[in-house]
Amino acid sequence: MRKTQPKTAKNATCKKCCPNYLLDFCGKYCMNKILLRVVLPLVLGIFIYAFFRKALGFTIIDFWGLNELPKASFSIPNFVKYNLPDGLWLYAFMNAIILVWKSELNSKSAIWIFTIPTIGFLTELLQAKQLFIGTYDVMDLIAYATAMLLSLNQCKIKFFF
Repeated sequence: MRKTQPKTAKNATCKKCCPNYLLDFCGKYCMNKILLRVVLPLVLGIFIYAFFRKALGFTIIDFWGLNELPKASFSIPNFVKYNLPDGLWLYAFMNAIILVWKSELNSKSAIWIFTIPTIGFLTELLQAKQLFIGTYDVMDLIAYATAMLLSLNQCKIKFFF
């Protein structure tokens, strides 16, 4: 006879906030963690672009018509305006991939989890050598590194290969 584990309060909470298919997909993670670690950083980055940056001419923000929105009448620090959106995007992407791999870091998941951070760091370093279009900024590297460390720390990846 197969024994079932008793439902804990944590499992009961997850069942209340997540549809069954989402629970099957993300295991122990609840919808609120997906919203906080993936959706909210993306929305915050879009908000910063839409209200504090000049027209970019090539982004989804232009497609949605958000560049026509009035810009904020107050200023924010340059790090928040120019570097934080990149860090938020990287943080959201890494958390989404980590959720897909159920927070396990192994030889297969590491390729997916570290691909985008590697591309981000490489393009920034290539910009420093003027081998890639864009402006090199050491603060971008700091934003990338912080986002990567926060993603790995919050998701409690187990390091076994």
